[in-house]
Amino acid sequence: MHFESLSEVYEDLPFEPRFVPPYPFSKLVVNVGAQTEGHTDPKDDSLCVVIPFGEWEGGKLCLFHPGLVLELQPGDVVAFPLDRILHFNLEMSGLRGSLIMATDQDNRGWKENKNHWGHAIH
Repeated sequence: MHFESLSEVYEDLPFEPRFVPPYPFSKLVVNVGAQTEGHTDPKDDSLCVVIPFGEWEGGKLCLFHPGLVLELQPGDVVAFPLDRILHFNLEMSGLRGSLIMATDQDNRGWKENKNHWGHAIH
């Protein structure tokens, strides 16, 4: 269900999906050494995927609403609705990075109102 919903956004965007590495997501964020306070990402749509890399101790990923504390290892994959679940990481030492794939809710605006995006396309 989520894959189909996210990939629908791509079908209407003015570029080829094969040129965007995080398909079906529209953005790929690389965090290095990021340690966050509790937050949601209300401008993101549906699921995000997090893949950590590096060498670190601590830094567990906390998903507050379901009450989960995840001790991720390099290469683990976690998916959760970042727009609805308060999330943060605990203190860490070492170097940890993460690849985060998500889709902005604004991308859905392309399908409803392509003229709104005219300023961004040349």
